[in-house]
Amino acid sequence: MQRKFGLGRARTSLRRGIQLPVRLGSDYWDGAIPFMARDLSSRGVFIETALPLELGEEVELRFTPPGFRYPVDLRGEVRRVAFHRRAGEAGESGMGVEFKYLSRELRELLELSLRGIPPRLPKRREKRTPLAAV
Repeated sequence: MQRKFGLGRARTSLRRGIQLPVRLGSDYWDGAIPFMARDLSSRGVFIETALPLELGEEVELRFTPPGFRYPVDLRGEVRRVAFHRRAGEAGESGMGVEFKYLSRELRELLELSLRGIPPRLPKRREKRTPLAAV
């Protein structure tokens, strides 16, 4: 069973399917830890992890968007967490992070860099074959 928790606001920008290394800093650990982003928009990112942080947690992110020569350093807030309890469930465990304090110019550059990248397709659920009657 997949469990999702969020701070209840509708998405305002299209998420693009992308695999992107992200370094994430939090008060819960020393230094930045590498993670993998699974989608990115000009307003936030979904980071795959088996142990997401709590809703509302402030984080620092560093990643290099497509087409950028250098990484960007951003602040964000965990707005959504997803847990998967069983193998074979659709989707990944992780957390959605909303970017905070992002300048209009950088938001526009992010939108331009993501143009042409398609949205991520949802994972299909594995088909289960019923057990034969014995």
